[in-house]
Amino acid sequence: MAQHLRLDKLPSGVFSLSPAMGLAVVRLWYRYLTHIDRNHEMTFMNYGYADTGPDAPLPALDREDEGNRYCIQLYQHLTTGVDLRGRDVLEIGCGRGGGGVICCPLPETGIADRD
Repeated sequence: MAQHLRLDKLPSGVFSLSPAMGLAVVRLWYRYLTHIDRNHEMTFMNYGYADTGPDAPLPALDREDEGNRYCIQLYQHLTTGVDLRGRDVLEIGCGRGGGGVICCPLPETGIADRD
């Protein structure tokens, strides 16, 4: 049977061989994603989350957000049970800030970009 390259397994497989090599692969992957998304249409750059339990709820999303379902579910999973109303929230990451918009849909007060 032919072996297929599974991109979802690549980072963990490379990290198990060499943490430094795994970090290099992840950095190259994000640079590649940024390069191909020249129009900044990609809101999220995370791997997403899906609760696979038999009684797992499927959060309701607007139709225009369905393409980002798993990415949005990651932030919903992380903030379940946390009341963020009236709080200052800073998202620190290497993506596009989509998680901050999902967690706290308020006007942006500032964005720091380090390239």
